[in-house]
Amino acid sequence: IRDFTWITGWQLVQDRRDRVLFRLITTTELTPALLAPFIAKLRTRVGDVPLDFERVDEIPRRPNGKFQPIVSTIEEGPA
Repeated sequence: IRDFTWITGWQLVQDRRDRVLFRLITTTELTPALLAPFIAKLRTRVGDVPLDFERVDEIPRRPNGKFQPIVSTIEEGPA
């Protein structure tokens, strides 16, 4: 993510096994042309799972004040 200077903050959220949401704080609007190289790089890490992107002004911190870069709300159990 460091290669993409337009991203100033991020959080990966997985609330379903078949989707990953990236919350992004960015210096510019998200466009398909801007996201294309980012998505290509992500594919090497997350595979073919569908990716959604949400541009946000801030990413909430945990109650203890710490930033949580990866959030999973998927319950353990059979796939």
